[in-house]
Amino acid sequence: MIRLVMDSTCDFSQDFAKKHNIDIVPLSVVFGTDVYKENIDLSVDDFYQKMSASTELPKTSQPAPQLFLEVFEKARENKDQVIVMTISSGISGTYQSACMAANMCADLQIEVIDTKNVTLGAQVQALEVLRMIESGMDYQSIVNKARENVSKVRLIALINTLENLVKGGRLSKVEGMVGSLISIKPFITMDAEGKIETLGKSRGTRKGIATMIDTMKNDELDCSKPMVVGYTGISDTMDQFMSSCNDERFQPELVSKIGAVIGTHAGSNAAAAAYFIK
Repeated sequence: MIRLVMDSTCDFSQDFAKKHNIDIVPLSVVFGTDVYKENIDLSVDDFYQKMSASTELPKTSQPAPQLFLEVFEKARENKDQVIVMTISSGISGTYQSACMAANMCADLQIEVIDTKNVTLGAQVQALEVLRMIESGMDYQSIVNKARENVSKVRLIALINTLENLVKGGRLSKVEGMVGSLISIKPFITMDAEGKIETLGKSRGTRKGIATMIDTMKNDELDCSKPMVVGYTGISDTMDQFMSSCNDERFQPELVSKIGAVIGTHAGSNAAAAAYFIK
C-alpha cells in the first residue's frame, strides 16, 4: 500500500485525514511557556481564541525527526511505500526533519516532497496524489507526477487585518494604525522558491476580493485538478469571496479552517484559495 504522510500545516481536518488514511505529523504552537501539538493538544478554534487574547504572537516550531520516524515504523510494519509532503522549506525546517528521518530508514521506500507551499497549496497537491493512488497508478509514477505538480499550484490569500503584522514586527504601530484607518488589505501568494510574496494591497475588503477574483480569472485554471478554499478564524471574508465569484471554472472540493502557521501572521478572517494552473 502507498502511505501518504503530511505535516499539520496541510490543514486537513482530522476526519478527512482519517477517512483517506493520511498520517499527520504535528508542528508545535508555543504561547509563552506553553507548548501544544497542533490539532492534538490545541484545536484550530482554540488556537484563534488564545491568539486573540494574547498581546504577543505565538510561535510555531517544526516537528523533530523522531515524529516522522514513528510514522515510518508503521509503514515498515505494514510494508508500505511512503510519500511525504511537507510545508515549504522556504518557511519551515519541517522538510529537513522529514528528510533526516527518511535517511534513517534506508530499507524503506520513502520519497519526501517539498510542496513549496503551505496550507491550501499543499492540500491541492495532496488531493491530486490521493486521486492517483485511488486510480491504481504505480508508486514511482505518482512520485514523479507529484514533483512536477509543485510548480503548477497557485495559492492566493487576502489578509483582512493588520493587527498580527504589527504584533510580529512586520509593520510599525503607526503603519498599522494608518493602514487600519484606510482599510488596507494585503494580498499574498507563494513564490517559486516557496516563500510568502505580497502581490499587492487593496483598500477595503470588497476591492481585495475583486483582486482575488481577477487574479483567478486571469490564470489559466486546470479544472481537471482539485481546487479548495479556506479561512482563518472566521469565514466572513471567504463567504463574501464565494458569493462574489461567478467563475464557473472554480468549484472547490473542500472548505478548510486554516491553522496556526498561516493564522499566526494572517490573523483572523483571512480568505484563501488554491488551485492548479496549466
